Amino acid sequence: MHMNREEELRACIDYFMSTPGFKRLLEGMYEKFRSLGTVGGNVKLASLTEVEKDALEGLFQKSFRHQRSATISMEKLQSILQQSRFSRVNTEELLKGCFPGRLESKKEEALRESSEREHFFSDIYEKYKMTFSGSWLKDVLIDNGKERAFLIKKYNQSKKGLEKSLGYAMTAANAFPVFSDEVMHLPVFAAKMTGNPHCFDDGKEEHQLLIYLARYYLRLNPSAVKQEMVRGRYQTEEKNELFFRVGLIKEEMLNYTMAYGIRCRDKRGRFHQGIDGFCNERQPVLISLNTLAGMRSATSGGKPVYVLENAGVFESMLGRLPSDTSAALVCIGGQPHLASLVLLDLLSRQGCKMYYSGDFDPEGLRIAGSLKQRYGEGLTLWHYEESDFIRCLSQVHISNERMKKLDKLEDEKLIFIGELIRRYQKAGYQEGLIDLYLADMF
Repeated sequence: MHMNREEELRACIDYFMSTPGFKRLLEGMYEKFRSLGTVGGNVKLASLTEVEKDALEGLFQKSFRHQRSATISMEKLQSILQQSRFSRVNTEELLKGCFPGRLESKKEEALRESSEREHFFSDIYEKYKMTFSGSWLKDVLIDNGKERAFLIKKYNQSKKGLEKSLGYAMTAANAFPVFSDEVMHLPVFAAKMTGNPHCFDDGKEEHQLLIYLARYYLRLNPSAVKQEMVRGRYQTEEKNELFFRVGLIKEEMLNYTMAYGIRCRDKRGRFHQGIDGFCNERQPVLISLNTLAGMRSATSGGKPVYVLENAGVFESMLGRLPSDTSAALVCIGGQPHLASLVLLDLLSRQGCKMYYSGDFDPEGLRIAGSLKQRYGEGLTLWHYEESDFIRCLSQVHISNERMKKLDKLEDEKLIFIGELIRRYQKAGYQEGLIDLYLADMF
């Protein structure tokens, strides 16, 4: 019975799809089309099986029995079809029938995917275009940077997931507490905005998006941070500070600072009675980040502020202060928590002169370097001379791995001390300088 063209195409497709020996040939033709955008070139079949040899012999009417591989010309294949009962079928039609809905070149696929991605982000932007977070999304998509790469990566992983995450993060960012001059704990804020207090927990997609949005706020409002934020090895504190600057307290547990002789005014201009009480009683006070979030300024009453790295040194010095002597001290307790940085920010903005001293080891010098970078001329590196290092030199050996941390120092005084540490390969600890500290203060 004579077949019409449509029936002939269907029969050709059935023939190639039902013959096991053509599977690799069809796949090779498909990949070649994807690469070239048209049916052409050659398809190479290595390690021919007996089934493939039989199929090729039936199609090309020649022996493949002694061949280990075969190179099939697409031009030759088209010629063979024209001489067969499938004379009205071309190889592109064959491929489209064998791979329905899948036949497009890589270039066409890239253009299609780019268009779909553009529409995806355009639809989201339309929902937020007159808002703070809408401006962020627009700028991110224009900039070929890390944040755009993050969005595209998440888009490729899950469009629906990213749409949901962006919705939560962008809606939340438009309601950052800083816009209403408020402060909220992050879990409470998350619950209010999403119904889930853990929505913005570390490690979640929404958490990273909120970090990007907080950074965008700071770029638009540089006055929100007059000093350089802490950087480098203190990644947790950098995140804490990012959130704090948009009115969110991320981690309250252990986020305290110890102070002595310091007074703070709240946003209404009144002295904080609790902190004032400790100051009047000449007692150290533990101040939480939550308390500091409500303070407008801090003062040392015109006295220099001595900032110490170690809690033991801080406590020892307080125990030796004369009862009738006024002084102002702050203890950052090693790696500076955000609470310590916020208090020092408040003091710095009031023009208080600060003096910092810490340990003579790679970690201690990195802390000193971060604080010096943050406060510049407002902070003096105190007792960082060779004689100070020799005086407090210990027998604690510094490993080569720890020594590498000295490579990133920028301040000349700290670089000099770093060279001394390399020479002696030992650390010095500020406990050995307490007498000198007290002599300077009184």
